[in-house]
Amino acid sequence: MKLRRIISLLILFVFANVWAQNSLNYSNKNRDKVASVITKEHYYIITEKKRTHSIKQYSKQNEFLKEFKILSTTIRSFLTGNFHENHLYMYFSDPKQQKFTIRSLNTETGTSREFGVPMNIKKQKFVDILVKEEKVYLIFAKKKSSILYFYEFIGTEFKEEHIVDLSKYKETLKTNKLFKVLKDNSPKQIDYNNFSLLEQAANKVKTYLVENKYVMVLDNSDLDTKYIEVDLKTFSFNLKIFPKERKTAEGIGTFNTNSFLFKDKLFQLMCSKREMYISIYDVSLTELKKQYNVMKEDAIYFKNLEMTESIYFKNTELIKRMYTIKDTERNIIPSHKIFRKIANATPAISVEEQNNKLHLKIGGIDEYTEYVPSTNTSYSGANTNKQIDALKIFYCKSILNNTTLEHEKGNPR
Repeated sequence: MKLRRIISLLILFVFANVWAQNSLNYSNKNRDKVASVITKEHYYIITEKKRTHSIKQYSKQNEFLKEFKILSTTIRSFLTGNFHENHLYMYFSDPKQQKFTIRSLNTETGTSREFGVPMNIKKQKFVDILVKEEKVYLIFAKKKSSILYFYEFIGTEFKEEHIVDLSKYKETLKTNKLFKVLKDNSPKQIDYNNFSLLEQAANKVKTYLVENKYVMVLDNSDLDTKYIEVDLKTFSFNLKIFPKERKTAEGIGTFNTNSFLFKDKLFQLMCSKREMYISIYDVSLTELKKQYNVMKEDAIYFKNLEMTESIYFKNTELIKRMYTIKDTERNIIPSHKIFRKIANATPAISVEEQNNKLHLKIGGIDEYTEYVPSTNTSYSGANTNKQIDALKIFYCKSILNNTTLEHEKGNPR
């Protein structure tokens, strides 16, 4: 866990432009894209620029060992990487995620080969890719259905197809078949070591690897959170429902909601312009363990840090770093202002564990267009404004006891 944090820092501060399957990509087209693969003895930093992949090998003591370079023959998107028997395997897709290839690299000789993926996926949509020990699963959803396909690979070898048919839950999923939910909300796989964890958590469909289980959590409904669990050994599965319980009779649709899974606990965030709830469920028991509720007239008694707001600019020649912070410490104390911001944006809640305490970020993200003065002038001689895509991230922090789930005082990092 500590090494993964170190590598995340290395990627963030050395390359200053993170690129991986589940992190935000704000890079310009010609900038380096970065990913990492960790093995028992080494870790690899993979960068891609102008169709060339550079793979640098490091020791666990962060000592640079050697570098490999691979020329990409087609425009592809890196999905993930895995290491098995002295070979680094890199999985790619085309931009439309309809064609997939695997590149093998012998880390002793430096030789590499490319293999096509053999499955027939014409009536399927790519959903996710999962690394579990030496195995890699390409996960697809069958169109107009609630069926998932898990295609199992070891290295470049296709091993087996596993089918997870959720059709028996049609009454629970109702008219929203799983395919439609995934089509409208591309899943985001949660990496707890990622520094953009809150941005990941804003997604309405999130996936997790919990021990030997693949978990998909759906928050496309204001009424409940749907929890789909697939055992990666037997491929048995089940679906659990966690109601979004509220004490008031305020109408459905006035609340903006989301959730976050941390180990055996599911954290739900529900917010309207009038009130906010944080509900915490025990996943194994499907039992509500704790709920916090605040009205707009009251102070948010369980927060340890006032609202922090940051703005990041995307894809602009004016910004030389990946993230440029416009306003890092903007405190918004009144509860009604916090509620209004969350209710009008994409809500997000994320959880980390530090010293046996749970550190929560409660807030949201808002994508918008900002206008800044351009260096160019119009034919009339007047300066013109330039449109820049921007991302606003805002949150307050809270600390809870890991066992009792009661709020605790302290200064979050």
